[in-house]
Amino acid sequence: MTLSAEHTESNAPSRRAVLTAAWTVPVVALAAAAPHAAASGDTRPYVAQTELWWERDNNRGHFEARVSDPPGPEIFAEYITFDDDSISVSNLFYEIDQEFFFFDFGSSAADPPYEFIMYITLPGYQPFQVEVVAIW
Repeated sequence: MTLSAEHTESNAPSRRAVLTAAWTVPVVALAAAAPHAAASGDTRPYVAQTELWWERDNNRGHFEARVSDPPGPEIFAEYITFDDDSISVSNLFYEIDQEFFFFDFGSSAADPPYEFIMYITLPGYQPFQVEVVAIW
Protein backbone atom coordinates (compact mmCIF):
# COMPACT_ATOMS: atom_id res chain seq x y z
CA MET A 1 0.00 0.00 0.00
CA THR A 2 1.41 3.40 -1.00
CA LEU A 3 0.12 6.57 0.58
CA SER A 4 0.86 10.16 -0.33
CA ALA A 5 2.04 12.73 2.19
CA GLU A 6 -0.63 14.64 4.06
CA HIS A 7 -0.01 18.32 4.85
CA THR A 8 -1.81 19.44 7.98
CA GLU A 9 -0.74 21.21 11.13
CA SER A 10 -0.14 19.13 14.23
CA ASN A 11 0.70 19.85 17.84
CA ALA A 12 2.46 16.52 18.24
CA PRO A 13 4.86 16.07 21.16
CA SER A 14 8.63 16.24 20.76
CA ARG A 15 10.55 13.32 19.23
CA ARG A 16 11.82 12.20 22.60
CA ALA A 17 8.41 12.07 24.25
CA VAL A 18 7.08 8.58 24.84
CA LEU A 19 3.45 8.50 25.86
CA THR A 20 1.07 5.68 26.59
CA ALA A 21 -2.57 6.65 26.46
CA ALA A 22 -5.13 4.94 28.68
CA TRP A 23 -8.13 3.89 26.61
CA THR A 24 -10.43 0.96 27.20
CA VAL A 25 -7.43 -1.28 27.74
CA PRO A 26 -4.18 0.42 28.77
CA VAL A 27 -1.00 -0.57 26.94
CA VAL A 28 2.51 -1.24 28.10
CA ALA A 29 4.93 -0.37 25.32
CA LEU A 30 8.60 -1.19 25.50
CA ALA A 31 10.54 0.63 22.77
CA ALA A 32 13.91 -0.93 22.09
CA ALA A 33 15.46 0.84 19.11
CA ALA A 34 17.17 4.17 19.75
CA PRO A 35 19.02 3.60 23.09
CA HIS A 36 20.53 0.31 21.95
CA ALA A 37 21.43 1.69 18.53
CA ALA A 38 23.00 4.82 20.04
CA ALA A 39 25.17 2.68 22.32
CA SER A 40 26.34 0.63 19.34
CA GLY A 41 27.36 3.74 17.37
CA ASP A 42 24.59 3.38 14.78
CA THR A 43 24.19 6.81 13.18
CA ARG A 44 21.28 5.97 10.86
CA PRO A 45 18.05 7.98 11.21
CA TYR A 46 15.63 6.64 13.79
CA VAL A 47 11.95 6.27 14.66
CA ALA A 48 10.75 7.77 17.96
CA GLN A 49 7.40 6.59 19.33
CA THR A 50 5.03 9.32 20.53
CA GLU A 51 1.76 7.44 21.14
CA LEU A 52 0.49 3.87 21.25
CA TRP A 53 -2.70 2.20 22.39
CA TRP A 54 -4.31 -1.22 21.91
CA GLU A 55 -7.98 -1.97 22.61
CA ARG A 56 -8.04 -5.74 22.67
CA ASP A 57 -11.83 -5.83 23.20
CA ASN A 58 -12.36 -3.91 19.95
CA ASN A 59 -9.51 -5.51 17.96
CA ARG A 60 -7.95 -2.13 17.20
CA GLY A 61 -4.93 -0.07 18.06
CA HIS A 62 -3.11 3.12 17.08
CA PHE A 63 0.58 4.04 16.77
CA GLU A 64 2.19 7.45 16.21
CA ALA A 65 5.85 8.29 15.69
CA ARG A 66 8.32 10.87 14.48
CA VAL A 67 11.37 10.12 12.38
CA SER A 68 14.69 11.93 12.73
CA ASP A 69 14.92 12.53 8.96
CA PRO A 70 12.12 12.31 6.40
CA PRO A 71 12.25 9.06 4.41
CA GLY A 72 10.68 10.67 1.34
CA PRO A 73 7.19 11.35 0.06
CA GLU A 74 5.83 7.87 0.80
CA ILE A 75 5.85 5.21 3.53
CA PHE A 76 4.72 1.69 2.73
CA ALA A 77 2.65 -0.54 5.02
CA GLU A 78 5.02 -3.45 4.37
CA TYR A 79 7.64 -1.63 6.48
CA ILE A 80 5.45 -2.43 9.51
CA THR A 81 5.10 -6.07 10.55
CA PHE A 82 3.97 -8.01 13.61
CA ASP A 83 4.98 -11.32 15.15
CA ASP A 84 1.29 -12.32 15.12
CA ASP A 85 -0.11 -12.92 11.62
CA SER A 86 -3.60 -11.82 12.70
CA ILE A 87 -2.42 -8.19 13.21
CA SER A 88 -2.33 -5.88 10.18
CA VAL A 89 -1.95 -2.16 9.38
CA SER A 90 -4.69 0.13 8.13
CA ASN A 91 -5.02 3.89 7.61
CA LEU A 92 -1.32 4.70 7.31
CA PHE A 93 -0.55 8.43 7.03
CA TYR A 94 2.76 10.26 6.69
CA GLU A 95 3.25 14.01 6.99
CA ILE A 96 6.58 14.76 5.37
CA ASP A 97 6.75 18.41 6.54
CA GLN A 98 6.68 17.39 10.19
CA GLU A 99 8.49 14.05 9.87
CA PHE A 100 5.52 12.37 11.52
CA PHE A 101 3.52 9.23 10.73
CA PHE A 102 0.70 7.25 12.27
CA PHE A 103 -1.36 4.19 11.53
CA ASP A 104 -4.16 2.09 12.92
CA PHE A 105 -3.88 -1.65 13.27
CA GLY A 106 -6.23 -4.48 14.14
CA SER A 107 -6.54 -8.20 14.58
CA SER A 108 -8.51 -10.53 12.34
CA ALA A 109 -8.60 -13.16 15.11
CA ALA A 110 -11.85 -13.83 16.94
CA ASP A 111 -9.81 -13.84 20.15
CA PRO A 112 -7.08 -11.21 19.59
CA PRO A 113 -3.73 -11.54 21.37
CA TYR A 114 -2.97 -9.98 24.74
CA GLU A 115 0.53 -9.20 23.59
CA PHE A 116 2.52 -9.02 20.38
CA ILE A 117 5.61 -7.36 18.93
CA MET A 118 5.51 -4.66 16.27
CA TYR A 119 8.53 -4.20 13.95
CA ILE A 120 9.12 -1.03 11.93
CA THR A 121 11.87 -1.38 9.33
CA LEU A 122 12.05 1.77 7.21
CA PRO A 123 14.90 1.28 4.70
CA GLY A 124 18.02 3.12 5.89
CA TYR A 125 16.65 3.61 9.42
CA GLN A 126 17.57 1.91 12.65
CA PRO A 127 15.26 -1.07 13.25
CA PHE A 128 12.51 -0.28 15.73
CA GLN A 129 10.44 -2.73 17.72
CA VAL A 130 7.76 -2.35 20.34
CA GLU A 131 6.27 -5.00 22.60
CA VAL A 132 2.57 -4.24 23.03
CA VAL A 133 0.80 -5.78 26.02
CA ALA A 134 -2.84 -5.24 26.92
CA ILE A 135 -3.42 -4.79 30.66
CA TRP A 136 -6.77 -5.23 32.37
